[in-house]
Amino acid sequence: MTNQSRGLMQSTKNEKILAAAISLFGRLGFDKTTTQAISQEAGIATGTLFKYYESKEELILAAYVDAKMSLIGALKQDLDPELEFEGIMRHIWDRSIDWLLANPEQHKFMEQVKSSRFAANAASDRLRQEFLFLFIAIKGAQDAGKVAELPQALIEQIISSFLNLAVNYITNFDENRAKTKDDLLKILFKSLKPD
Repeated sequence: MTNQSRGLMQSTKNEKILAAAISLFGRLGFDKTTTQAISQEAGIATGTLFKYYESKEELILAAYVDAKMSLIGALKQDLDPELEFEGIMRHIWDRSIDWLLANPEQHKFMEQVKSSRFAANAASDRLRQEFLFLFIAIKGAQDAGKVAELPQALIEQIISSFLNLAVNYITNFDENRAKTKDDLLKILFKSLKPD
């Protein structure tokens, strides 16, 4: 077996571990999901899982980064870097909602991480770097007087809360997805405007 084949096989095993972890954590929660169940779902031996991740916490954090990177990939797809804040937000809004609706297990898992004891460790430098384009757009909108001078972390929480609200509403009461997305985005813009 060549080094390239071995590397591909290891990558595939890791992908299976992460997919199994996200699925089980999303359905059962952290405490009810065992590493043995994850190994079984991934089709590997439990000992093999620990060759990739030393602890369940390390696996949770890696799975969170994996899920977030998948979402970020969807957000950045076809994003025009020349857009103003409103255009960037509309793109992110539409892509986020569509991705979250299409990936309910990943969405549930990410929400669990954000409200868990793992939250403090989940926001890695890599994820912050991937969202830099949004932070720059927010700062530019603040400088132009289009967005209130609120702390960046608070604005992120507001946007995240509105996204979850939209996904939950559309999932449960999807009468007109496009109108709901548009109406909630308008409310989000109003909530971010300066006095």
